[in-house]
This record gives sequence, C-alpha cells and structure tokens, in this order.
Amino acid sequence: MSIKRRYNQQCITPALLYGCKSWALTKAAETRLARCQRALKQQFLSSRWRDKRSSNWLRKRMKLKDVLTAYRTRKWRHAYKMQLREGKLCWDT
Repeated sequence: MSIKRRYNQQCITPALLYGCKSWALTKAAETRLARCQRALKQQFLSSRWRDKRSSNWLRKRMKLKDVLTAYRTRKWRHAYKMQLREGKLCWDT
C-alpha cells in the first residue's frame, strides 16, 4: 500500500493539478476532480463500484491528501506570492 500511496502523491496528484494556479475552478470541475480521485482510490484498493464503499472508508484506507484541498492550498499560496512580488498585499491595511 505504501508504494501505491507514494506513486499517487509523486506522480498522479501533480499531473492532476498541473496548472491549477491559473484555473477558475467551477463546481463541475471540482466534481470531476473528486470523481477522478475516488476512481483512482478504488483501483488501488481493488474495490468495485458495486461494493458501495464510502469516500470516507476509501480515504481512511489509502491515507491520501484530498485533491481539492491541495488545489486550494496551491492556488492561495500562488496568489500570496504574486501579491508579495507586486509589493502589496490586498488584505493588509
């Protein structure tokens, strides 16, 4: 399991989130990312759709970071760096 987890964190997640700093993520795109991650977890655990495993069960078994959380972290970190580069922070008053 640790090899699959490392493979996901080092190869798959960066490929999914490539260029996410410039995305305007809609609800539909969030749903697609969540579905993709869920399908990958099911493949790694050899779980089928008809087994009706919950997302929480899959998350606990794989111990992976959520793709949407990683997206938001990267997006806001990039926004912060861009504000620092311009020499102004819009939330500083």
